[in-house]
Amino acid sequence: MTDTPSHSSGDFPFNPSAAFWERLSERHKIADIKSLRSAVVGPLISAKAGRNRTRYTHTLALSTTKSMLNALREFKELCDSDIYLTQALMRKDTDEPGQLNNEKADLASSFQAIERRLLDTQSKLQSHSFVSALIHQGRGRPKNDKHAWLRELWNIFCDHSPQRGKVNRGKSELGEYSGDFYEFVSAICAEAGISMGSYDLATSIQRVIR
Repeated sequence: MTDTPSHSSGDFPFNPSAAFWERLSERHKIADIKSLRSAVVGPLISAKAGRNRTRYTHTLALSTTKSMLNALREFKELCDSDIYLTQALMRKDTDEPGQLNNEKADLASSFQAIERRLLDTQSKLQSHSFVSALIHQGRGRPKNDKHAWLRELWNIFCDHSPQRGKVNRGKSELGEYSGDFYEFVSAICAEAGISMGSYDLATSIQRVIR
């Protein structure tokens, strides 16, 4: 298996090694690892968001993005409206020949890059496809259901592994919900940096799939 690319959504980096995916695939008899990688990111972001104290609403994120775009464009318009005044305000006696023009070109390039990022963010927010552990996703991600992410992982596990019928692999001090799916979630959460106790995970699984 070749090295896998990093999945980074908003402020959520998720970059397990190829060896991790290979072990997970072998353990749970999962054939389509590429599909699995893509599917688990959203639920993991929801899981991580539930443990973060600072969260922003979708509406606030959208309005702030719009305000930032407007401010950026207004600044550009002010700079372009009177080139000579702009140069007079920005020029310093200590400037090297051509230094100001180079700085202005760099600034214009930076503005374009920032504007592209903001437009991409705005588009994703409007289509409800933007993902971030700090911004509540709104539609499709229940705010008060703390087990929603685990239910999504259960559905993903059922879609990708033939072990979906095996919840209990024999006796365990954690109970009947500590089998294959428990091991799957434990491995995924550990790799994503999501801390969850073994007993809490087992009881949460019980609530989700019983």
